[in-house]
Amino acid sequence: MAVRELRVFEDPDLQQPCRTVDAVNDHVRMLLEDLADTMTATKGCIALAANQVGIKRRLAVIATDKGVQKLVNPKIAGKSGLQEIVEDCICFKDIEGYMLRPESVIIEALDENGSQITIEAWGEEASVYCHVIDHLDGKILVKEVLRFVNKPLEGEE
Repeated sequence: MAVRELRVFEDPDLQQPCRTVDAVNDHVRMLLEDLADTMTATKGCIALAANQVGIKRRLAVIATDKGVQKLVNPKIAGKSGLQEIVEDCICFKDIEGYMLRPESVIIEALDENGSQITIEAWGEEASVYCHVIDHLDGKILVKEVLRFVNKPLEGEE
């Protein structure tokens, strides 16, 4: 389909919650395919939320060992445990930070055909789902981080 341009750093689209998708149709499937193409074409990208390319809908894709997982209206339906994990974000180049994430999550979403799916994820995979859902909620790494691994902004102590 199409590789879209990534939004970076202070783009306001990154900090606005995405709207729910009312119906899964051919247009939504095309947007999901664009997200998958963009994720695949972007070095180091393992997940992508729609607002990271300027689409303000609750759509996301995640690279898994089974291929690209396409999600419509994903939400965290359950979580347990805590882990401190280092995360980065394709929209904030060269910035890494420690995040406190659930050790395991249950994700509910629709797939690209509109069927209800439930996903269970643990460890690093759980943090990837949390990260992409944070994006859809308008939350960004640099404002949610516990502490930075490196100094993200010039002059910051």
